[in-house]
Amino acid sequence: MNIHTKPVQGLQLPESIKRLSDLAYNFYFGWQPEIQELFKDINPVAWETFIHNPLQVLKNTPSETFNFLESSVKFLNEYHNALDKLDVYLNRSETWFTKHAVNPKMNPIAYFSAEYGLHESFPMYSGGLGVLSGDHCKSASDLGLPFVAVGLLYQEGFFTQQIDRDGNQKAVYTKYNPRDLAIREVVDETGSNVRVTLTISDRPVQAKIWKAAVGRISIFLLDVNLPENHPDDRAINGQLYHADHDTRIRQEMLLGIGGARALKALGITPSVWHMNEGHSAFLGLERIRNLMSGSGLSFEEAREVVAANTVFTTHTPVPAGNDEFHRGLVDHCFHRYWSAFGLPREKVFELGKDGFHTGERFSMTVLAIKLSHFRNGVSQLHGKVSRRLWHDLWPHLPEAEVPIGAVTNGVHTPTWMASDIQDLTAKTFGADWREHLTDPAFWEKIPEFPKTKFWKIHNVWKILLIHEVRKRLKKQFRREGLPAEEIDNYLKPGILTIGFARRFATYKRANLMFRDVNRLKAILDHPDRPVQIIIAGKAHPADRPGQAVVREIFHHMRSDAFKGKVVLVENYDLALAKLLVAGTDIWLNNPRKPLEASGTSGMKAILNGGINFSVLDGWWVEGANGKNGWEIGPKDPPSDPDLQDELDGKSLYETLENEIIPLYYDKNPTGIPESWISKAFESYKSLISFFSTDRMVAEYFEKYYETAARSGEDHHAENFKLTKEIVKWKQAIRPIWHSIHGEVVLNGHDNVMQGKTLVEIKVKLHLETLAPEDVRVEAAWYRENHGTEFVSDWMGLSWVQSDGSDAFFQAQVPSSEKPDTRLRIRILPRHKSLPVPEDLGLVYYL
Repeated sequence: MNIHTKPVQGLQLPESIKRLSDLAYNFYFGWQPEIQELFKDINPVAWETFIHNPLQVLKNTPSETFNFLESSVKFLNEYHNALDKLDVYLNRSETWFTKHAVNPKMNPIAYFSAEYGLHESFPMYSGGLGVLSGDHCKSASDLGLPFVAVGLLYQEGFFTQQIDRDGNQKAVYTKYNPRDLAIREVVDETGSNVRVTLTISDRPVQAKIWKAAVGRISIFLLDVNLPENHPDDRAINGQLYHADHDTRIRQEMLLGIGGARALKALGITPSVWHMNEGHSAFLGLERIRNLMSGSGLSFEEAREVVAANTVFTTHTPVPAGNDEFHRGLVDHCFHRYWSAFGLPREKVFELGKDGFHTGERFSMTVLAIKLSHFRNGVSQLHGKVSRRLWHDLWPHLPEAEVPIGAVTNGVHTPTWMASDIQDLTAKTFGADWREHLTDPAFWEKIPEFPKTKFWKIHNVWKILLIHEVRKRLKKQFRREGLPAEEIDNYLKPGILTIGFARRFATYKRANLMFRDVNRLKAILDHPDRPVQIIIAGKAHPADRPGQAVVREIFHHMRSDAFKGKVVLVENYDLALAKLLVAGTDIWLNNPRKPLEASGTSGMKAILNGGINFSVLDGWWVEGANGKNGWEIGPKDPPSDPDLQDELDGKSLYETLENEIIPLYYDKNPTGIPESWISKAFESYKSLISFFSTDRMVAEYFEKYYETAARSGEDHHAENFKLTKEIVKWKQAIRPIWHSIHGEVVLNGHDNVMQGKTLVEIKVKLHLETLAPEDVRVEAAWYRENHGTEFVSDWMGLSWVQSDGSDAFFQAQVPSSEKPDTRLRIRILPRHKSLPVPEDLGLVYYL
């Protein structure tokens, strides 16, 4: 894959150090502390002014400085070491992928996301989804996967948060010059921009393509801010997550349809298409259109091909969090696709129809589900919640069998582990520690960490955090006419510090800690064991209840009761996030269960000595072992939200008072809290290997990507022979399915009470024109007095003989150890090459 980009312009670097631009134009610098230090040393003021942007450092450093640096032996050594590190990384031939892939020559995996949180200098993210996307790309690069990503280049990104003197959140948007970001324009062999065109409503919209290099992989970003476009169309990608539905659907058409066309224009034929959330689901319609027009397939055949190698990841545990558009709006934007491009209108609308509304709503999540054979949530609990949420799409199945799996999120360890902790890890366990990230046995050695050194490093980062928080608060207070001089008395380095930072959606319950303000004040003001809390987070500009929480917490911060001990820091971004997870002692997370899909900030805290204190929701259900952190509230909370708040609030206070605070302040004569550090080490040891995006991406590859790639190859082979066979099979099985009938001719259930461990069952089915291999016959134990509560897995019956249209299936199954159970028999369609036959919606119970 040879992608051309426009030559670097506007940089005048001496020949001996001209490859500084190579370092600046690859986001590899974002997880290499040595490269970051190199650019910081070139121009410390520019480094801070331009939010750690290496390209801006180069652009804003005078030539005299470079002339001096090229004569500095120290700088040249650091420069060549950084280049060597980049070159070795980019050219490494043996990677995790080459060792584990069945087909090491597979075409790239194409990953689509609406946002990417790569680095604080690249403002194309809003929060957790974007940071997860960025970490996913970094680990795909580290593992050596053939991988490309697609997104949008936003002119203003997400908003900068300002909080006024009354606690009101203001959304401030800044227009960015793409040439000041570490991205380059994609050009063809003649040097002309590569462009794609799509039709939205009645107008053609052009988009040029920018490339962000992230280690070994590329992210391609679409930009419609072109003079050739209508002014309204130039504004499509103005802001990330625009609240206006008309703009949102155009953004999602650009991402999905434009993104698919961009890959085609670049000569990239993906082996797998991965939709990270439903924002990009229109790419499936574009692929269907291409297959219909280019390969002569029917709509049903094209849909089968598309689903065969498509992966869909849902991140949202509530219906309201999934993008939906009114059918009339979809019609308005897509009407040319019905008339000129051959997409069957009603069949498309059927793909976006969910079980919650009438046909007037078009769900992007449902579209993504119906155009993919591989679907997952982002934690084991979220997978379960998603199966319940989307059960209406498979009403014929028990909820537990809804075909939505789970891959638990992780974090990119080198990005989120503080540089000093990385150095200590290398000195203690060896320079190759990153090669062992996903090996639990390797991290069993964590108790060998020198406790005193570890504690010293952690407290240095706490001081750095407090310094940054004070700096940001002073800037805010001066802007708002508040007394900035008092900020120097805010926060103390030697005090137990709790961090709470996340999106201010109301279900995150940022204000739960203030449920009993008198009790919280007593906790924070303890004369011998004081506590302080640092809070940060944005509410979406359209989220009024979330903004009310911001205002409430700001007033608590300004009150006499909490002044200097509770702070709310405005404009939560990646730079602040890195300091928060490095410098806080406790990472607090108290969402309303089960509304947290995963959460990843707590995973970042453990890398730096922080300990989690969380509701058992999202990832923490899998992470907590009773020794590596603390839990808030009952495991199974009541459904009444007020009662849940009461129980969780009480648990929060009691655990702080009786467990967390005493442990932190239990120090040896040298001032080291040895038991606290041991708990931090247990957290580190038990969690680091699993909650890594290296493990996560490897799991995606082994569980979905490799299977999807093979499925895609099978469908494309021999002029789509398999596709046509499957569609023909589906068309044949549907009209006769309800004619299937049968009976149990042998049921050994009555013998179970006589002590037998195996039960023999035999079923006779009348299959009409179907063959025995067209069906799957299964048995399971269920409780007679509990509806359809199945208490065993489904166990398969084998075909033994046929007599005309009648087929006999038989098995010996283990008896049930549970009382009041009976056997239930069901028949499902089966095709050897169809991974999810349950999608047909056909089942017959005996």
